Amino acid sequence: IELGIGAGGALVIVLLMWRIGLFSRIEEETAPPIVRLNNYINSGEGAAVEFKSTIRTNLKSGKPGKEIELAWLKAVVAFLNSNGGTLLLGVSDTGEICGVEADGFENSDRCLLHVKNLINQHIGAEFSSFFQVTVVDCEDKQVIMLECSAAERAVFLKIGKNEEFYIRSGPSSIKLSLSQTVSFVQQNNR
Repeated sequence: IELGIGAGGALVIVLLMWRIGLFSRIEEETAPPIVRLNNYINSGEGAAVEFKSTIRTNLKSGKPGKEIELAWLKAVVAFLNSNGGTLLLGVSDTGEICGVEADGFENSDRCLLHVKNLINQHIGAEFSSFFQVTVVDCEDKQVIMLECSAAERAVFLKIGKNEEFYIRSGPSSIKLSLSQTVSFVQQNNR
């Protein structure tokens, strides 16, 4: 009887895990980077996926711009403060793979170093365990895939001497005021 109850309980747990999609998430996380990249692009931009064409280059002027870097850093902070998500650098808003070659890095190591340095400077190295950065070769172009999980505490974007707080709301990153930030942090026990 005890064996039957134990087996029945194990079956219920497995069915619940299957029902909430835990098995598909495990499958997705272990899928090769190119498969994950294509899945993200196919799902389109939304609460958990953001596309940015470049890392630092303004495609209209052809010159590097701090505003370009801050735009994707805001998305990373928003993902960390919300339920996590994935940022794809080198993918246009329409989901077209344009690659990060327009940024003019010597090689992918220099590109990754630049991305990690910006994250350390504007977000903080202490949050590095909450994201994974991968260079994905696709269609003779390189895409930077930044997969974030929700941070255990509040994450701020440091811009000079100022700090800004962002969360994800649908397909956009929203800056919260000081009172909204306090309320959000209290409600989410961060």
